[in-house]
This record gives sequence, structure tokens and C-alpha cells, in this order.
Amino acid sequence: MTVLKSFVVCLHFGPPGPLLTVGAYVAPDQASAAALAPESPRAYAYATPARIRAALVKNPDTKVSRADLTRLCEMVLEAAGGASSQAAALKAAGRVIYGWVSARPALAGSDWSIYLRKLARDLFALSRGSLPRNVFVIDGNTKLPFATFGTLPGFTCPGAGECASWCYSLKAWRYPDAFARQVYGTLLLRFAPQMVRDAFRALPRGIVLRLYVDGDFASLEDVGFWMGLLHERQDVQAYGY
Repeated sequence: MTVLKSFVVCLHFGPPGPLLTVGAYVAPDQASAAALAPESPRAYAYATPARIRAALVKNPDTKVSRADLTRLCEMVLEAAGGASSQAAALKAAGRVIYGWVSARPALAGSDWSIYLRKLARDLFALSRGSLPRNVFVIDGNTKLPFATFGTLPGFTCPGAGECASWCYSLKAWRYPDAFARQVYGTLLLRFAPQMVRDAFRALPRGIVLRLYVDGDFASLEDVGFWMGLLHERQDVQAYGY
């Protein structure tokens, strides 16, 4: 057995759930690696722990409040979760988002309308098997000079506590493009995992990747999904916390 890389994961599901910490990850044999990589990280329900509800419903002085966006997320995830197939789930999510924007004429012409309508179109494209936007943000920015992947804060953070009161990912809900990317990543991982898998395998050699720049590892299945991919691409320098 050889050391794959330093990969740190901290999961806390609260009592009586488990606390998992992964430090330097040791590559298992091929059979064990296969067991780490489920076909889809789908075996969990989205939830918003009671301790973070107050943070989700704060109403900063923005065009669309956190309370409104939280309700939109709940509607999207409920519609997608009740669908009969992955394609149907993505299509249902797109319909909810498109209908939500259309029902708010005050948003007409705003960035919120533009980005959320684009998100709906992207989800429709995903439901047809096309990948309309990148899975990973490759170039990063001056603050985050590495590739990233993220999901919705709160809804994928089962162990969240006091951190919700200063969560920078929730603060990003001031920006429609950031919010739309969080929703996209959440639905992509849950309902189009093969596209995530294919995009990961195509990452540039030796790239530094931060998993969950927004959101979190929502389950042990999520951890296994990424660990299996990292076993395949031992050149990828990945971290998450």
C-alpha cells in the first residue's frame, strides 16, 4: 500500500452520528478502491439542520433575500428528489427555477433573472445528456488560485453549527452567478455523477483541486465517491475541509 496524497476531510453528523476525520489517505488495493466509489453519491436526503435555519433566513439588503432563495432551494430539491429518473429530476428542477423567476416580474431584466434562467436552461441540457458548463472552476481567481468544486451551503452541511453565522458561502448568495453555480453543482453531483466523474478524469495533470469551496461532504457516500476518483488520479492534489 502506498500513500496517495494528503487529503483531509472532517465530517460531523452530530450525536448520535459519526465523526469522521481522514488525514493522509492510504491507497487501498483495487478491490477496496472500487468499494470506495459508489455509482452515485445519492444515498442521502438533503436537509437544513435546525442550527443553521436562522442563518438561512437572514434578509440582508439584497434584491432577493436568503429566505426566498432558501425556499427556492427547498422546492428545487423536493421536485428533483421525487422524480422517477435522473433526467426527469434535472428537468423538474429546471422547471421549478424557470417558474420561480417567471412568477417575479420585479426581477425582469436583472442579473437574477438572467442567471437563474440560464441555470434552468443548463439543467434542461443536462437532462438531455449535454454538459452546458464546466463541472469544475479551473482557473480560480486571485483569492482562490486553484480549481474548485462546490455545492449549496446548509443543504449539504449536515454537521453545520456556529459556522453558519459567518458562512462566506451564504454571503455569496448576494451574487446570482455564485448562487446558480452552487445549485448546479449540487444537482450535478446528485443526478449526473457520471459527468462529474468524466470531468474529473479529464482534469489537467498535477492540478490543485479544492473540493467543496461551497457546501460540504454531505455523506460518507460523498467521501467514497471522491476517494475513488482520487485513487484513479493520484497526480491530482486535492483537499477539503
